[in-house]
Amino acid sequence: MPRGVYTRTIEHRLNQSLASKGRTVSLEHRQKISLKLKGRPMSLENRQKMKGRVPWNKGKTGVYSPEFLQEMSDSRKGKLNPWPEEAKTSFRQKMSGHKFNVGRHPSEETREKLSQANKGKQNTLGHKLTAEHIEKIRQNSKRAWQDPESKLGTVEWFKKILAGTHLRPNKPERLLINILESNLPGEFAYNGDYSQGVILNRMCPDFININGEKCVIEVFGEAFHDPEKAWKPISWKSTEQGRLELYGKVGFKCLIIWEKELKEPAKVLIKIRQFMSVLRDGQ
Repeated sequence: MPRGVYTRTIEHRLNQSLASKGRTVSLEHRQKISLKLKGRPMSLENRQKMKGRVPWNKGKTGVYSPEFLQEMSDSRKGKLNPWPEEAKTSFRQKMSGHKFNVGRHPSEETREKLSQANKGKQNTLGHKLTAEHIEKIRQNSKRAWQDPESKLGTVEWFKKILAGTHLRPNKPERLLINILESNLPGEFAYNGDYSQGVILNRMCPDFININGEKCVIEVFGEAFHDPEKAWKPISWKSTEQGRLELYGKVGFKCLIIWEKELKEPAKVLIKIRQFMSVLRDGQ
């Protein structure tokens, strides 16, 4: 046997385990070990040993006692992720685009377990926000929408909010853009992505008149704006009547175009022209 290489007995391994118990390796030390091992090729002998090896606990349940599992859980509580930011970024880039659950079909038993585990949770992290936290978020958001020049209400902030709701514009809005550009050039500009920088009464209208008229156009889909057909309860300001009143409070007239109406572009154009005609006659 080569010098310095020997077989460790069970007693020796136990002594090593007891001697190491309670010791913590610093982050700097772990990084040094990682750098030292990076790029080190595995010997052919070790490759042959690892080939086809199945983890000893694969497919087994009840291997660890509840006390040991609780001990492991308690030991990790309050500890920060030891990964440096570079490692986190590298991992995210490598895993980007991976679809782990594609083709997998969980059993009914698994579905029921997931359902029971998620009951009562308010978000994907499983943390329930306190009433004070919710009120703080609401007040900050309200202040930002009321004052676009505030720290929170920058152009970039609004664009991030709108990008998160997938307004780019969407398909119905693109259809209306084509109608307006073909028949009423120079009258309306798209503002659904805050590209025109217009916020009215804490709302970002889809289209804003750029020819001196105080009017806007909103494109509504039934799934999000019709109380009888929406897939979830909607707020009053998301309804047709609510939107008209809220814009009216700041002196703007609003025309609602429903998504289903866009199937007949000619009728939509007539509706817009009638709206503009009534608006100008009233002035």
